[in-house]
Amino acid sequence: MQIAADHPANVSILAYLGSCDPEHTIMSQSPESIEQVYLCVGTHPDIVERLWDTITVELPASCRWVAYHWPVLVHPTTGIIFGFAQGSGAYALRLPPTEREQAIAAGAKRQYYFSTSKVTLDLDHIGDEWVIGLWSAEEPRWCLAAYNFAGQGGMA
Repeated sequence: MQIAADHPANVSILAYLGSCDPEHTIMSQSPESIEQVYLCVGTHPDIVERLWDTITVELPASCRWVAYHWPVLVHPTTGIIFGFAQGSGAYALRLPPTEREQAIAAGAKRQYYFSTSKVTLDLDHIGDEWVIGLWSAEEPRWCLAAYNFAGQGGMA
């Protein structure tokens, strides 16, 4: 699996992830290439587990990947990133319009304030398709919709 670096759906998310920690310059790598990956990708292990294991239970294939040392979900055929996690509490999905509206109606936000670093994750800088996860029981279904959306090009 590889990230489609030149795909328009990936340009903003890769620019964002690449700017978060200039020390990490490897754009695309497998989780297996990182020792103790759940502990070593700049994200709380519970958030990595939520993104890679919990909300992905309905996906037909493994989509776990690492971009600039951040955990992401990548469609195995198109190489489009459709999920990422960061810090101590944020993970986000790239959703098609119907599921994005459902997620927002359920309380999903497009901004996340990291209280430990006084930084805000603002998805307006990444793309309109993205919402921040809210630990909803609906997220496995939304994640499958995100997977299918990424398989169709990932842009509304």
